[in-house]
Amino acid sequence: MLAFGSAITYIRAVKQKWYIEFLIITVMIAMAIIFALNIDFSSNPTTSGVNSTEVEKPKPVSAAKERWLEGRSLYRSHCNSCHNIKYDGVGPPLKGVAERWRKAGPYKGKSGEQWMKIWIRNWHDVVDAGYKYGIDMANSRPAQMNIFVELTDKQIDDMLYYTESPDMAHP
Repeated sequence: MLAFGSAITYIRAVKQKWYIEFLIITVMIAMAIIFALNIDFSSNPTTSGVNSTEVEKPKPVSAAKERWLEGRSLYRSHCNSCHNIKYDGVGPPLKGVAERWRKAGPYKGKSGEQWMKIWIRNWHDVVDAGYKYGIDMANSRPAQMNIFVELTDKQIDDMLYYTESPDMAHP
């Protein structure tokens, strides 16, 4: 009879603490979503101290800032899942990537940078052409590079602009 009473006490204790486990799991899921989406909470949208009838005028956005923001947006939606800017991961770090392709040199009338843009759009084209640096990149990882045929040269340039200065707090 004593063992039965102990089991009931244990069940009551567990039933009373389920909400703590639920809260912990909910917080962990929220943190995972924030991390995965790379949400930035540093901007302060509140207008404390400003008369609520006044409308805050938008500040003019410089061309550099606009390019940086566009590059960051494109990087987050296309590259962030596999690449870190500074550290090795599923894909290589992207800081300095343009310079690495430039140093790889020209091949079949195209510069290393042109081959990099072809690689970003469809890495198979670079490998099929026989460009050694591209072949080495394809063989350097067990995971394959995604294909982004829809990206324009300007979009790629904007992403590269961002990856070269990711810490620049809005130029």
